[in-house]
Order: sequence, then structure tokens, then C-alpha cells
Amino acid sequence: MPRTVSTTSLLAWILFAGTAVGQAPSNKTGSYRLLQGTIDKYPVTMHLYGYKGQWIGNYSYDRVGHPIDFMGIDTLRDGTVNVEVYKGESSESFRLRPSENGLEGQWRKDAKSAPLPVSLKETKPVVPVSVIHRSDRVAHRPALAESPGCSFEATAVWPLGDSPADAFVKRQVIASLDEKAAANSNPEGLLNGMSKGYIDACLKDAKGAKEEEVREMPSVYTRDIVHAVTVKSQTSEFLSLQDMEWEYSGGAHGNGYSQYRILDLKNLKRMGMGDIFTVQGQKALPGLIEKRFRIQYGLKPGQSLRDAGLYENRIAKATPNMYMTAKGVVFCYTSYEIGPYAMGPVEVFVPFTELKPHLQPGFAKRLVALG
Repeated sequence: MPRTVSTTSLLAWILFAGTAVGQAPSNKTGSYRLLQGTIDKYPVTMHLYGYKGQWIGNYSYDRVGHPIDFMGIDTLRDGTVNVEVYKGESSESFRLRPSENGLEGQWRKDAKSAPLPVSLKETKPVVPVSVIHRSDRVAHRPALAESPGCSFEATAVWPLGDSPADAFVKRQVIASLDEKAAANSNPEGLLNGMSKGYIDACLKDAKGAKEEEVREMPSVYTRDIVHAVTVKSQTSEFLSLQDMEWEYSGGAHGNGYSQYRILDLKNLKRMGMGDIFTVQGQKALPGLIEKRFRIQYGLKPGQSLRDAGLYENRIAKATPNMYMTAKGVVFCYTSYEIGPYAMGPVEVFVPFTELKPHLQPGFAKRLVALG
């Protein structure tokens, strides 16, 4: 049965790939592009982030509206977009090059499939953003050729405008980076402070270690963290922010999570379960999520959910960790929450066509107005 590889661990690998410990600090900007077009004859929307030849983001078929994450590296460093969509034993792939106002190229379902043409045009987001990036690498023992050390990597979107909606999103980005930070914090200064605090604490932990210990047990003294706040999806009235963090602090593997914020750009508020679903609707959600989980994981009627990797043969509750697209809601369970680490985060997309009877009336009217 296919599994989707954890995007947090893959993202961390891409951000750290090919970067030597001891590299000078970097505080630069990246790019965010919202693109719309087609794969063959099928309309799609793509959110694309780029920094130093690294690409992350997602695309979705407009008819379905369920974002599919991707990531990759532009080895040519000429704006080429080469990204993979990892799905267990196989992976989809895009090979795209810049064209007039967009990207053109090919998409393959897998290595054996014939390529399909891709044509994407850049479109203006409801909330245009820039991308701020900070990275630091420090070695514990610089004299050692392969010294372990501390790595800090952070990326955050930042609205370009000064409208009330822009100001609201800025506050939400700051809160995603650090709940204790002042709402009007400077994002670059905040990332710099986060980096310094993490690196200083990491170096302090290894300060008294003997050189032979550092050399013989590098994983014990390796500390890496990746933090990224990005736009997951947006419509004319709603925007979903993804707050991803992954950390390696020794041991067999790192751990990561993604938390989401659904933002109401009209009323300038963060939306919760009660803003979207009725009380009775919230009680119905576990059954709807389980139904869609079975479809996503290819389970037969009556087949145990454990066969797909879950701890239990049921989904007992609807997680409040969710984001919204134009076509539905994605409920996001972190690693270990309902399944083991090897299963990765579990994201279940439930379309509005199934959620409609359970929506708050005012919210449902807004969806109809948005089309």
C-alpha cells in the first residue's frame, strides 16, 4: 500500500543538503510564486517557494482541491524547477523551465509513464508575500575535518502590503515563529535572535565534551533545526498558514510537525472548529475523516485501519490542526498522534461536498459566494 513520505524530514534534508558545518551566516530573501495553469488538460494551482536553487511548495488539481506537496533542488541554478512528489516506492516529478510570465515543461506520474505537458502562468496572490530566509552553521571543533555542530535554518513569508489584511497576516506569521514575540516584531530581527539562541545553547551543551567523544559519537553532539512558515493555500477571503518545524537532537532520527492557521481575511481573525462547524457537525467529523482515510489509503470495506498503519481500528477524534482549500478541509495528525513515526504525518482531505451539512450557516454562505 502506498505511503506518503514525511515532508518534514524531506524538507530538512533539502535545506541542509550540501551545506558544510562552519558556513558563514546567511540572511537573504527567497521567492514565492502563485501559478495557475494545466497539466495536460487538467487545471491546476501551484504554490512555489524558491531559495538558493531549492524548491518547496504544493500543487493541486482545481477540481479536487487537495494540495500535494513537492520539493527539489535546481542543480543548474538558472531558475529551472526540478521537483519530486514522493509517494513511497514511486514518485511524480516536474521538470519546468521559465517561460513568459510563468513556467513550461513536463510532469510524469512515475519513471515508466509518458510525460504530460505543463503550462503555468503567474497570478497575483490575494496577499502577495516576500520570503525571508536565515541560516547558520557552526562546528563544535573547527579543527576536525568532519566535526558535528549546530545548524539553524528558518524561512518565513512576509506580506508586502500595508492593508489591514496584510497587517493581520504579519501578526500571525510572527506568532507562528514565536508565540511570545511582540506582534510588531521585525521578522529579520526575530529570526536572527532565534538563530543565536539556538546556536548558543547547542554550543554550550558540547563545550565540555572531549575531542575524541565528539569525533567518535558525532550524532550525540549534532543539533539541527528547520523552521518554515509558508502559505499553504489561499482564496479571496481565506488564507492557510503552515508552520513546519523539524529538529534533530541526536538519536536515530529527527522529529517534526506542522501546525496550521486558517485566517479569515475579511474579519481578520484566526478561525477554529467552532467558526467552521456546528456543534453537531463537530461530532460527525471523526466518521467523515475515517471514510476519507479509507479512500486515500485504498482500504476495502470492513478492512481494519491498522492495515494502513494506524494504532487503532478507528479515528476517535477530529484534530483541530487543519487547513482549508477552495474545495475542502485537510485534517492533519502529527507523527505518533494516530500512527507510528514510520507512517509520517497523516493528512486527510474531506471535501466541502461531504462537509456541507455540518458547516456553520454563515460560513457556508460565504463558500457559496466564493463559488
